[in-house]
Amino acid sequence: MKKLQTLIVITLLPLCLFGQGTFTQITNMGCGDSVQLGPLGYPFWNPPQIVEHAQFGNATTDSLNVLTYQSVPYYAGTDTVIVACASATQLTCDTGIYIFNVSCATPANEFFSNNVLCGDTICIDNLSGFGAPSIAVGSTHGSASIYIAPTDGAGLCYTPDSDFEGTDFVLVKHFNLLRLYVFQVGCSPVGVSSGPKVYPVKVWPSPSAGLVNISTSEKPEQVLLTNASGISQVIDFQDHGDQIQVDLSRFPAGVYWVRVQDRNRVGVAKIYRF
Repeated sequence: MKKLQTLIVITLLPLCLFGQGTFTQITNMGCGDSVQLGPLGYPFWNPPQIVEHAQFGNATTDSLNVLTYQSVPYYAGTDTVIVACASATQLTCDTGIYIFNVSCATPANEFFSNNVLCGDTICIDNLSGFGAPSIAVGSTHGSASIYIAPTDGAGLCYTPDSDFEGTDFVLVKHFNLLRLYVFQVGCSPVGVSSGPKVYPVKVWPSPSAGLVNISTSEKPEQVLLTNASGISQVIDFQDHGDQIQVDLSRFPAGVYWVRVQDRNRVGVAKIYRF
């Protein structure tokens, strides 16, 4: 009897690795605040896995499978975190699209998000010497400085502390406007990561007003499009071998998430429709 039980568990285990569905959860919050959601997933069998990280905040899961999202000060807008096996059982693994609508009493005028490797330095050349750029709020976990080029160009350079991994920000005043620079510091590249449950897919062009190409390893069984309100629908696609093509021209402008399901895996990516 024990051998039979073991055989049943081993037979069912691969089924737990494949995505089953997608849902969306929207949370309203203030800038600089944090929220906790969960617990997510199913312990030991299908724990949650962040497959698309936040751009303007920091999202983590802990040993209790609770998702914590921390927004940064001065940011007002939408941030998104995608979690594989956010809702799961022993046999199911649903992908959760978590949308955080962040409001702020005194938001910055412009926002920029950047990925930085541990111990590395990034310089962002999008300022002007004519605007007298200056740092209004310095970084908490690194060093930041403004540089002025001889041709009146200017930019911001940021270096994280050697022992820091997480989210940091710098607020810059430029032409009487406030620019928020958010830095996602990680010891491995940040973004959609591959894994046994969800694999990354490439979409281009994005933004797009019509046809969008999506990279695939094989012909999908289904393509699902989800809008920012959490409404999903199956859409048609044209198969072109190592990629498929979908038409967004009949959809209103906004941000969408495309979910590509083949026989063994599921891929999720963000698409902007203008």
